[in-house]
Amino acid sequence: MVTKAIACIITGTLIAVLAGCSPREEKVDGSIFIVTKGGENFKLGLVTVSVFDEQQITPYLAKPTVDLEKHLAELKAKVAKLNEEKENLIQKYNIADKKSDAPFQKYLEAASGDEGNRLREVYMKAKSVTDSYGKLIAENKQKLDSEVRQLQNWANEEPQVYFKNLPTPFAFSKTDADGKFSLVIPQKAQFILLAQAQRQVSDETERYYWLVRVHPDGKSEMQIMLSNDNLISVNSSESPVRFPMP
Repeated sequence: MVTKAIACIITGTLIAVLAGCSPREEKVDGSIFIVTKGGENFKLGLVTVSVFDEQQITPYLAKPTVDLEKHLAELKAKVAKLNEEKENLIQKYNIADKKSDAPFQKYLEAASGDEGNRLREVYMKAKSVTDSYGKLIAENKQKLDSEVRQLQNWANEEPQVYFKNLPTPFAFSKTDADGKFSLVIPQKAQFILLAQAQRQVSDETERYYWLVRVHPDGKSEMQIMLSNDNLISVNSSESPVRFPMP
C-alpha cells in the first residue's frame, strides 16, 4: 500500500511538472472585412488564414521583396523610355505631316498629265513617311498601355508572390460567413498570419493580401482584424515586409 501511494505521488508530481513546462496557449479571434470607397463594409467568408512561426517564415519573405523592387525599377524604366519614345515619334510625325501637306496641295492644283503624276508621286512618298510614323506611334501606345496597366494593377497582383512556395503553417483556420475565424497559438512566441482573398466588382477582380505579425500578450485571448488598414500594400507597422509601391 505504501509503495502504491508513493507511486501515485510520483505520478502526480510528474504530471504537474509536465503541465507546468508545457507552453501556455492563447486563443486568437479575428475577422476579415473590406471597406469600400463608398463606406460599404464587406465581410469575407471562406478565407483561409494561416499562421507561421516568425523565425521559420522570415527567410521566405526576404527574396520576394528584393525581386519586387527589381521588377518595379525595370517596369518604371520601361515606362519612362516608352514615354520618351512616344514624344519623339509624335514630333517626327508632325514634321513629316507638314512636309506631305505642301506636295498634296500642289497635286490637287496641278493639271492632269505628267506634272500631275510627278506631284502625286512626291506626295505619296511624303505620305508614306507620315504613315510609317503613325504605325510606330500605334505600336508604342500598345506597349506603353501594357506597362502602365501593370503599374496600375501592381498592388492588386504582385503581393501574391509572398504566398508561393511557403513551408507548412503552424496552424490554420477558415473564416465563416461573417468573416470571423479562431486560432490557438502558444503564448510568448512571435507569429506571422497570412491570408489572401478576392472579391468580384463588376468586370474586375479585387484581390486582398495580408501579412500581419501576431505577438500574444499573455492574456487568455486576443482580437485581430484584417482590413484595409493592414493590407500588404499599405505597409502598416504590423507587416513584417516593406512592399515596394510605384
